[in-house]
Amino acid sequence: MLLEQVGAWWQHLPKSIQINGDLAHQDGLISKQSMGFWLKVVEHFKIYDKVFALDFLDHLDFKRYYHKNRNRFGTKTNLAHRKNAHLKRHEKADLLLQLLRTLRNRAFHFENLYKYTPKGDPRLNAKILEDKHTAYPTPAKQTLKPQELYIALQPDKIALFLEDLLGSFAPELVSYANGGKRFT
Repeated sequence: MLLEQVGAWWQHLPKSIQINGDLAHQDGLISKQSMGFWLKVVEHFKIYDKVFALDFLDHLDFKRYYHKNRNRFGTKTNLAHRKNAHLKRHEKADLLLQLLRTLRNRAFHFENLYKYTPKGDPRLNAKILEDKHTAYPTPAKQTLKPQELYIALQPDKIALFLEDLLGSFAPELVSYANGGKRFT
């Protein structure tokens, strides 16, 4: 995908995104990079909605992962066109990637994935601001601060979340991950 859009994409990365491995041997270059690296690449090239299947993003309902999740920003916004507007594909993909990173980091560092906040919400959550992906600056004279939307992942929905992500790439990966049919 990056090769089609940018060509030698690794040459367009800022210095803050470090590549692991030797660029002369590009065969194994992709597999040597960390998850954090790839999330930074997605952010840098703004390819959020290219990571997941569009049909998956169009039908994604965050309420599947926690009953208090919302799929839209509210009415208190400086962006008139965003009042009660559903999340866009790239915003959904951004939230999914944030949740995946949070889940991976907490699991990797042996944190309790079943923890809840004092208010009773799951600690596994992601946040997006309504104007995070806007190409134009927010007007200096704002009446309201940009809305924040939190999406949480209930601990007993972690397997469902991961199955949904795998299924968005290739549905057969879900049965494979669950011990089903083997690839040849």
